[in-house]
Amino acid sequence: MNIKERGVTMKFFLLQMKINGVKSIDKEIVIDFYNSTLTKKINYEHSHVKAIYGPNGAGKTGIVYAVEIYKNLVFDSNYLIVNNATGNLLNLINQNKKEFSIEMIFARYNDENIIEVVYSHKIQLRIDEDGNAELSSEELHEIKGKTINDSTKYIPIYRVSNGILEYVEENYTRKEELYKTTINLLERQTLTSAFIKTARECKTLDKFSIEMLDVLMFSSMALTTVIQNVDMDNINLNKIMKQVEIIQQKEKAIKNKDIFIQMLQGDKIPFKSSVKVPKSDFKSYNNQVENLTAFIKVFRDDLNEIQIRKEENDNYYECELIMIYKDGRRINEKYESAGIKKLISIYTALCDLNKGKIVFIDEFDANIHDVLFIKLIDYAVNYANGQLIFTTHNLAPMEILQKEKHSIDFLSNDSRLVSWIKNGHYSPVSLYRKGLIEFSPFNIEAFNFLGTFGDDKR
Repeated sequence: MNIKERGVTMKFFLLQMKINGVKSIDKEIVIDFYNSTLTKKINYEHSHVKAIYGPNGAGKTGIVYAVEIYKNLVFDSNYLIVNNATGNLLNLINQNKKEFSIEMIFARYNDENIIEVVYSHKIQLRIDEDGNAELSSEELHEIKGKTINDSTKYIPIYRVSNGILEYVEENYTRKEELYKTTINLLERQTLTSAFIKTARECKTLDKFSIEMLDVLMFSSMALTTVIQNVDMDNINLNKIMKQVEIIQQKEKAIKNKDIFIQMLQGDKIPFKSSVKVPKSDFKSYNNQVENLTAFIKVFRDDLNEIQIRKEENDNYYECELIMIYKDGRRINEKYESAGIKKLISIYTALCDLNKGKIVFIDEFDANIHDVLFIKLIDYAVNYANGQLIFTTHNLAPMEILQKEKHSIDFLSNDSRLVSWIKNGHYSPVSLYRKGLIEFSPFNIEAFNFLGTFGDDKR
């Protein structure tokens, strides 16, 4: 992943991720993206694309949700407050565990692919007695050892427990200021988000502050997530904020406050489907739409152009996309086919992948033609500059990815993850279909459906 800041290009690679307590995942799963043994140089050429398989309800979507939650916790100091008000986060944390944890291990490397620093960032949430999510702990470590599995070589940078800042690395010159500004806050926001907020207000940054920003903010900026539209209202912070604003406006016209509370806590809250684009960014947005047009034309050669319908709103334009076809049809984006909507939703993520970002896509294959889907995977393996992790039910990518490393994982219904390892002439597709992947037996026969659709059992 590449990010340019202060004239320096910073590159990040996600080495490992540990997740527990999101949706149906009730045991810690460890997802490896690279070898656990660290080398001087990183070589990710055959390790940058991973497919995650599993039966319906196993928790594959939960993996992408976990990354989205992590990113929001890092950046937004109000994330927990807003999501506790809507109840959305509560619906994502495993109801039996009532706890959520995620640990991300990143490597930062330079233009020569030499690893400069490896670090681990872990965040844990819990549900309190009132049913609200709060932070139970947060830790940042630099990994000095030769393997990411040697915890004795984890050097602490900071540690937060039960809302108390227990430790900060000695070189941090604004330590006392950080203690004071975060008192009674660290159960509701991460130290990371508080630190970023403090750093933004400082005119000058010391060396340690710059390093903290490098490993926290910029690595998180490298993360892109795409979740199925049917789920997005539960997690996307920007939409939630827009929804709350709309509801607050409606509150003035609602005499019964109980109705307002029900709307605020409900799963579905009205929101605008248009995109809000700052006027200063409209030229860039227009260029992006032109590139999107070229992308969709690869799949639909009868598309003539995509027109932007815009309305002024103070310093913004409210923009909607109109698909114009060669036969004269004009179709608003929101009324397009599920397939076209999916292509639009993943386009920005694929641009990020091409720029070197770390991209997570849930149900990548949904509503995309099988042949075209495989071409996208083939492109990612051979040409993309970034790291792609996607969930899917489509078995065809296994044929491409079985030649790569750390490229195929299987998640079971009881939260156990198995990685594919090359085994002679065995094919992962064949073994998976036969139920020979460990913890994924697929012991279902056609007769198991008898009587389930209202027909008489025979």
